[in-house]
Amino acid sequence: MVVAKARALGLDQLVDAVSIGYVVLYLIVIALILWRAKGGPTKAIWAALVSVIFAVPIVLLAFESKQAATEVAAKNAEYLAKYEPAKAIFDKLCKEQSAPIIKRTVEDVEGVLLLKVRQKSDHNDWKNQMWSGAGLPGESAGESYIKDFLLDRQIPRVANTDQFGPWQVMQRVGEVGKRGFRFVVAPSLVAGGIDRYTAYVAKQELNMHPERVKLQATVFKEPSPQYAITFEDNIELALRQHWIAGTTVKVIDTKSNEVIGQQSFWNWDSGFGSTNQRSPWQVAVNRCPSYQSSLTNTHKFVDQVLIAQKGK
Repeated sequence: MVVAKARALGLDQLVDAVSIGYVVLYLIVIALILWRAKGGPTKAIWAALVSVIFAVPIVLLAFESKQAATEVAAKNAEYLAKYEPAKAIFDKLCKEQSAPIIKRTVEDVEGVLLLKVRQKSDHNDWKNQMWSGAGLPGESAGESYIKDFLLDRQIPRVANTDQFGPWQVMQRVGEVGKRGFRFVVAPSLVAGGIDRYTAYVAKQELNMHPERVKLQATVFKEPSPQYAITFEDNIELALRQHWIAGTTVKVIDTKSNEVIGQQSFWNWDSGFGSTNQRSPWQVAVNRCPSYQSSLTNTHKFVDQVLIAQKGK
């Protein structure tokens, strides 16, 4: 298996050079026999003997190459046996369950209620076949998840976390094409219960990158926002066996308990969990809808259903 391993390591040129050198050496030895040996029969015997000696490694290498080719073919067949049914399932999910469903849109929405907040993840999650967040593996999480619903507005600049300053005309923060809400009500990030979150930028912070935007949490008081946002992660074993994960984002009218918009996102690792210098769920390239961004899919969909209030 020496040659096969060498080629697997990208040493093709070295293998070819050794092969050429081997043939040249054989020709040199035969030439020396024909030149130095005396008598036709003697030359023939020595030439035949040398040919047999040189042929043995070639035969062994040929056998090794055939064995290696057989192993590769077996591995390819094994992979296709997993790939083809998984792809069929993934394609069907994408075709039938990835289009946005919007029953109605609502304009001039001041704030929203987040029933859940995406949890932070790490390398252990990204290789866990049953990780709940694998449907949207790059989605913002924790504080960033809440911030994402507040960005792309004129953020107030304040001296500290205790006192707000006046609104000022400032560069918008966040992603073009979406608009943040004035406030978000969500489960508390530091304690039990529910908080009301707004965003601000400390006066000493000159950089308007989203990472510089801070959250201001206050105790939540009624009334609750009419429109809520949640998500349901698909961890169905029958799908996870194929390394297919999904999540469905829903926008709910809490007064009527009606789902007015929802969209499902699907993620498939066609490497079937291989961890050879990779984090399976994060590097999976089979995702639908195909326009998935890495951080803000939830807000991008919500933005099509709930139109944030204009102005500051």
